[in-house]
This record gives sequence, structure tokens and C-alpha cells, in this order.
Amino acid sequence: DRDDLRAATKRAAEAEKEAARASKDVDMMGGVIEAMSHGVLATRGFDGILFWNLRLSELLGIPADWFSRERSLHELLLYLATRGDFGSGDPMETVQKVISFMGEKLTEGVLRHDLSLKGNDERVLAMEIVRRGDGTIVFSATDITARHELAVAMEQQAISDPLTGLANRTALNDFTSSMLKHAKRSGEKAAILALDLDGFKPINDRYGHGAGDEVLVELANRLREEVRETAFVARTGGDEFILVLLHLDDGMGAARFAKRLLRAIEVPVRLSSGEDVSVSGSIGVSVFPDHTEDMTELYRKADEALYGAKGAGRNCVMTYDEVATDAEGRRGQERLSVIPHRNCQSPVC
Repeated sequence: DRDDLRAATKRAAEAEKEAARASKDVDMMGGVIEAMSHGVLATRGFDGILFWNLRLSELLGIPADWFSRERSLHELLLYLATRGDFGSGDPMETVQKVISFMGEKLTEGVLRHDLSLKGNDERVLAMEIVRRGDGTIVFSATDITARHELAVAMEQQAISDPLTGLANRTALNDFTSSMLKHAKRSGEKAAILALDLDGFKPINDRYGHGAGDEVLVELANRLREEVRETAFVARTGGDEFILVLLHLDDGMGAARFAKRLLRAIEVPVRLSSGEDVSVSGSIGVSVFPDHTEDMTELYRKADEALYGAKGAGRNCVMTYDEVATDAEGRRGQERLSVIPHRNCQSPVC
């Protein structure tokens, strides 16, 4: 009847208005999502993609037209795995591991993870992932590349010498501590080489500190070239260096290596001004476990040997040997055995 027709017409009109409002809300939400500075993705569990924004494709480095509701989260993860964003290995197996990891972690709440992309710009993204009650998984991606690079730079500054790029004392102590643990387990010998440059101050005085910096950078590069992969080199002062040698057959192997270093050091350095300058070196050697098994004592005894080398004349290598205490119970007497590199000359500070 007419009343039923009027009621149906009214319901249809209200439904049309509701649909229009919903459509407007969806468009508004879509606009908000597109305007976001971070990437957004929603998926139906690990299956179909529900929505995404353009920023997501930009952050992931994936063409915008790749995304569609016909694709799934599994396909997206496979895309990233094939590109190497999750490391090496079979992409299909990698995706299964990622899905298993996400499934486990999402039961605990919000999953936060930093993702390093392997594209041309090597972007780093902070990912926040949450699974809603209806099973929908929502992803949020924020570009933290600058913050990550700053953190890496600050970490690098904390453990490296800013001029030469060699390790500093902090990194040296960490490495030596690990070295001692390894050497104790393996029964191998190791050595500390304390190196001071001779004749460096006159270069600074005559040519300026800029020239001195050039010499230090060049010599640091030579030390890098001389050390093996299992050796470690650090700059611990103005013209002071420490080297750690591993996998030695005997203590004399460290002395032979030190003599080779001196030959590399004494090759003249060509300054940017065109001048050739020369320095030499003095090296003191302590051997683990022959001289001590304590890290602090290894450093001290390498320094003792270094002072002996400098006193005996430049261009020298000296090793430290400890002898038994005397009968009167004194702490002990130490002797230094000199291993000259060519002829020791008068010391130059």
C-alpha cells in the first residue's frame, strides 16, 4: 500500500545518504592516508592487500603500479626477499621464516623492527606492525635513514681515530680482551706491539701540523697493508700505535713482523707540497702467554720494551723477557733483549 511504499522510499533515501556519507568518509580517510609522511599498508592477514598509500611504495622502492588488491602480503614479502632485503638465502624459505617470525611476535602485541633495504639509496625503515582483532595486519613504515646514519657515525667515532680511521683505545681494549679469551682457549700465542714514530716532531715543527697529519694518514695506511686479517692496529696517541698479533708460533714471529713494519715505515712520504719526508719507528713487543696472561700487564711490558728500544736508538725492535725474582724477594728484575733492525741510531724524539 501507499504507507509501505513511502516507508520503503524513505529507507532507500536514508540508505543512499548513508552510502554517500560512507563514501565521503572513505575518500577523506584515503586522503589522510595519502597525505601521511610515513607508509601505510593493511592486509587481510598474510593474504590479500586491502589498502596502501603512495608513500609506502616510495619508501620500499617498489613501483606504485605494482600494488593492487589482487596481490598478497606473501607476494610483497617475496618481492623484498628476492631483492635481498632480508639477507641472503633462498627467497621462498626466507619468506616462510619472516611470516613465522611475524606470526609469533604479533601475538605479543606491536612488532617493531628496523628494515634495511638494499636499493640504490640503502634506506632504513622503522616498521611498526599490529594485528587487529579481525585479523587485519596494519603496517606503518617511517624513514629513519638519517637517524640511523648518525647513530652509525657516532658509534664509529666512539671506536675510531678521526684522522686515520684506525681503531682507538676503546676498540683496542675490547679487541685485546676478546683476543686473550680466544688465545687461552686455543693455546695459541699472541703479541702486543707498541710502536712510536721517531723523527715525527721535526716534521711538525718544520712543515706544520697539516704535513704531520699527512704523514700519520699515510703510515696508518701502510700499517693496514702490512697487518694480516687476524691482526689489529690502533692509534693510541699523537704518533703512537698499538698492534695486536694473533696465531703466532713463537714470540720471535712477532719480532720478525715488527722488523717488517719498520721497513715499511722508513720509506719516505711525499707530502702534498711535493716535499719528501722520512720517519723511523721504535717497537716494543710483549708476548702472551710467555710474558703474562694479563691484558694490562701485556700493555705495560710492551711499553717497557718500547722505552728500551727508544733508549737503545731509533729503528729498533725490542722484546720483553721477565726473569725470576732475586733471592732477597724483590719484585723481580727485568732484562730486555735487543733485536736491532739494521743499525740502531741515536734516538730522535
